[in-house]
Amino acid sequence: MYITETSLKGLNNNPKPYIKYNAPRPVNTNLPPMWFCAIMCSVKGAGKTFSAVNLIQNYIDSGIVDPSDNEKMIPRVGITCSIYYFYK
Repeated sequence: MYITETSLKGLNNNPKPYIKYNAPRPVNTNLPPMWFCAIMCSVKGAGKTFSAVNLIQNYIDSGIVDPSDNEKMIPRVGITCSIYYFYK
């Protein structure tokens, strides 16, 4: 079986142009950068909720700034529910 490559007119492999987005950053440099996902898996009572709430509280306490003009922003946090898995 032979594989042949056919060029199509009007199509190329160049990426589409885009403007890079400067995400807000925390004032405290020890905090992870904004726009991250965290999956906290552990046994019941190990401190998953405590760690998540503590991280969010640290963002609120230190503040979040816009990188373009260093103006403080209102923190907005999105949280999803925990996933429960029961086995029999």
